[in-house]
Amino acid sequence: MYGLGIRIGYYLQWYGGILAAWIAPEESSSLRLANALFVAATFLALFIQTIQEHAEKSFPIVETYIILFLAFGSYLVLVPIYLWRIFTCCNPYLDPTRFPRVNPGRVYGYMNSVLLTAVLGFELWYWIHQVPKLATVKCVQYGFFFHKIQLNNRGFRMLNIIFCLFLLLCCITLVCMKVVSKVRPSQGKKVILKKEQYKPLDQDLPKRAHLMQILDSTSQFIVATTVIIGVELTICWNKIQDVHDISSAGQTIPMILGIGALIRVIYVWKFKKVAHEAVSSDPQPAGYHIVDPHNGFAQPPPPTPWHQMPAPQSPAPSPPPPNQKPTSWDSMPAAARESVHDLGHNPNYYSA
Repeated sequence: MYGLGIRIGYYLQWYGGILAAWIAPEESSSLRLANALFVAATFLALFIQTIQEHAEKSFPIVETYIILFLAFGSYLVLVPIYLWRIFTCCNPYLDPTRFPRVNPGRVYGYMNSVLLTAVLGFELWYWIHQVPKLATVKCVQYGFFFHKIQLNNRGFRMLNIIFCLFLLLCCITLVCMKVVSKVRPSQGKKVILKKEQYKPLDQDLPKRAHLMQILDSTSQFIVATTVIIGVELTICWNKIQDVHDISSAGQTIPMILGIGALIRVIYVWKFKKVAHEAVSSDPQPAGYHIVDPHNGFAQPPPPTPWHQMPAPQSPAPSPPPPNQKPTSWDSMPAAARESVHDLGHNPNYYSA
């Protein structure tokens, strides 16, 4: 469950999500969903295997630690976020989560909260119930905390328990608040502010929002890189074998999905840039040569607005043939001569 292909798939999705938020925001939601499905599949497999092979000899505790490290790695970005909130005294104008590059959406927020709650509950059970069993095992197993440390180290264990318990309480509180807000909506009371309570619009807010977005992406990149280093060092320190090949389909599929997701982000960004340059150089292209940045296919140009369409013109009268002579009175048909005679005696004709 943590072979080389699966690890590469995780790593590329983490970096692809950070990159997509800046160069291809329309791909960010799909990458977030793919990463959440990766975490859900890994956690479900770990849960089932833990139930089937409960003995630590058949499923080493350090392997559970590595799998949880991978599954929980994307959520470790919450650590610098909470530290930053403490440092800024919870100032909302300095909170990076209030100025996201791409809005994650309500459905993803609910699903992510439920998944995070399940993973944190399992981690609490792991640190409280499983890790103390290492005291009876002769082989020392190591974890990562910016250096090599024993998994059953008391301080390391208590730190993980406190951290997981804190995040679990936060997740449960947020989920309960969302459920209560849906069941008991607000009564819509109007709040009338006095004149002195109005605050002027912050002119520096766009710049501050952009700065918070850069800070958020930087912290995500640092956390992702730290988790990757921690996972690889943990495998190296514990001398785990047979986890460095991609010969099976279970390793190849996640790796190809991760590579494809990253290539998709670069592809969308590149073709969107080409399409923008083509439209800028030819504002009114003729024919089917506009490239859609989403799928790369040629699209027809938009229809011309009605107020820009040329006015309809009546066709010009065709000139008479060069050999045609004017019609004389005697050569006209009798019916035509009578109609002309009646028209000349009509008084309304002259009055017009």
